[in-house]
Order: sequence, then C-alpha cells, then structure tokens
Amino acid sequence: MNSTIPNAFKLLSTATFFGAIFCFSAFCFKNLYAFIVFFLIGEILVFATQGPVNFVCLHTVKPSLRPLSMAMSTVSIHVFGDVPSSPLVGVIQDNINNWRTSALILTSILFLASGIWFIVVTAEDTATSASTQLSLS
Repeated sequence: MNSTIPNAFKLLSTATFFGAIFCFSAFCFKNLYAFIVFFLIGEILVFATQGPVNFVCLHTVKPSLRPLSMAMSTVSIHVFGDVPSSPLVGVIQDNINNWRTSALILTSILFLASGIWFIVVTAEDTATSASTQLSLS
C-alpha cells in the first residue's frame, strides 16, 4: 500500500469501521475484563485514524499552507467533537437514564463516520477511473 490520498481514505474507513465494531461490542459485555480488552482494541483502531487524517491535511495543500491546514484540522476536531460531545452525552443520558444504552447510541456514531469515509473512497475511485478513461480517449 502506497502513501496516497485514496489509500489514506481506505485506511480511515476500514480502521473506523473495525474500531466501531470493537467499541460497540465492548459496551455489550457485562464482564469488566472483556469490556477492557474490546474497548482497548476499538480505541486503538479509532485513534489510528489520526495519522491518515494528518497525511490528508498535509498533502492536499501547498507546503506553505501546511501549518494552517493542521491548525484548522485541530480546531475543527475540537469544535465539532469535544465541544458538543459533553452536552450531547448529558442530554441523551438525561432522557434514557441508562449509561450502557447511552454509550451504545453514541458509539454507533462511529459507523456513520466509517460510512462517510467509505463514500469518499468510492467517490475518489469513481473520479479516478473517470479521469483515466477520459485521458485514454
């Protein structure tokens, strides 16, 4: 596997999907040790996506804009992830009043993220094959 943008998106989609499976499964277990093992594997897979995200941020802009690209990525992660997550968890927990169910609902968002990365991979492959066909004509 080469270090290319399409391969980064494939890695993001795959790692996020398997991370979602392991994290979701972890909250289904009542055994603490099973939870720890599954959640650990899931978190490693989910956080393994940070490398490809950084690769995409750094290699889709001119070299002079790379610091700005990384700064915008970091701010976006915090604004769209860290800031709304606490109130969202509180609202869900207040309405459901069951931590296990709340965690399963919130963990299922990772499947949505994996789907979005997969759509990007599919769109990239379609665009690449279309441009290849046009250049061959």
